[in-house]
Amino acid sequence: MITIFLLSVFLLNAVTAQQKTAAEKVDSILSVMPQLNDSEKDNAFRQIIELTVGTPDEKRYTRMYLREARSRKNIEGEGFALQRLAEAYYAQWDTDSVFIYADEAIRFAQQHKLNNLSILRNLLIRRYQTQGQTLKALRIAEEAYEEAKALEDHFSKARILQAFGEIYYSLLQYEEATRFFVESIKESSENRNPRSSFFMQCYSYLSPMAIDMNKPDEGLRYADSMYVEVNRYHENNPVQDVQVYYFWAESDRARAYAELKQPENALASIRRMEAIYNPQWAERNARNTVMLDGAYGAYYHATGEYDKALQHLECLLNYNQNTNNFGTILNVKNRMARTYFAKGAYRALVNQIQQSAKEPVIPTNHPDRHYHDIFDQLNRLIIEKQIYLRPDINLDMAVQLTGIGRNYISQAVNLCKGKNFNAFINEYRIREAVNLLSTLDKTKFPIEEIGIMSGFNDHSTFYRSFKKSTGVSPSTFRKNLTVSQ
Repeated sequence: MITIFLLSVFLLNAVTAQQKTAAEKVDSILSVMPQLNDSEKDNAFRQIIELTVGTPDEKRYTRMYLREARSRKNIEGEGFALQRLAEAYYAQWDTDSVFIYADEAIRFAQQHKLNNLSILRNLLIRRYQTQGQTLKALRIAEEAYEEAKALEDHFSKARILQAFGEIYYSLLQYEEATRFFVESIKESSENRNPRSSFFMQCYSYLSPMAIDMNKPDEGLRYADSMYVEVNRYHENNPVQDVQVYYFWAESDRARAYAELKQPENALASIRRMEAIYNPQWAERNARNTVMLDGAYGAYYHATGEYDKALQHLECLLNYNQNTNNFGTILNVKNRMARTYFAKGAYRALVNQIQQSAKEPVIPTNHPDRHYHDIFDQLNRLIIEKQIYLRPDINLDMAVQLTGIGRNYISQAVNLCKGKNFNAFINEYRIREAVNLLSTLDKTKFPIEEIGIMSGFNDHSTFYRSFKKSTGVSPSTFRKNLTVSQ
């Protein structure tokens, strides 16, 4: 009878916790902890850990639960605690500790056949990825996926497909990343876990990628789908704080509305972001703060207030440069280039395009340094011999000219520029086209001839590539550049 009464108090605390601060919620649970049975203690510890996510107390209570689980030989509890410690250190960018606890947790999960292996491997994949060791992340993902296929583990397959999506997202290969995220959602739909944030995480990538691929309608649909998933998740996890997920969804909505030329709706989403925003988030991850800059940058571009747009995009760029988020740096620079053009600052746009073509995505001290050396050798050949002006240049020809293996060249370009070989060559061609359009007499050199002189072998590819890079057609670029002069 006493146990039932205490459990009722515990459950009542959980229900009313929404009106309390996190510290008060934890104190309420701790007050009844000594009198709970083992099963109730497990639930209590797990709730405390959830309540303290991102705070200094998270690791303290997780270690406390780890000792408790080990003392009772609670295999599932010990595996859970090891996993949460690895996740906590990951959130704090403590690389050494992530590897220590993730490796220990993986060995423990394999020994006792626990079902959290895919989560742990994802953690290692993400850590290697954020360190710039993309090839190692891909190898782990490939091994994990084959293992999940052999076990016919749909949940693990979905997790690894998600990891592939994140890797290709970081390389700016959005079409490929989108395919993996969509496959991941399909794979997990049949075994949906209502208490998992998995679907929200996938949609948080799909929406901004669609917008960056000039598909704002699709981006808006993904953002709305994310809203549905957040609502569903909150219904099944009432004590969980889901405001940051709503914040992300509104950020994507704001950008999509701005691209759809609906600035009023974009501003409404920004106002909801500001209402949701919690200053304490900045202590955990400053990314949430600059997401407002990204939304405002899109909004002011849509309203024609280009100087304001550039100020916000500059803040977004500075954050990503400080965190070495190389893929996003290029993305923000592309957005700034579009804004420079819309503003009429055509010379600034030309400089931006020319500079971006010179800059590798990864720095020279990157862990995959040997690929950077291969890229440097290839890049020198491209510049010195101007092979990008040859319409027939392809990956096989580059192999013949450099003596470097096909896969090595492909991986080097992928890692250093975040794109495939053809897209990399077209980047130089666009740079050449910008120079020619800026200097040659338009009465003597029509647009079609500029494309041929730049290395493009057909008119449609030139137009499509130029517009994708600059945001406008070659003819519009030339016309506005002439007016500005």
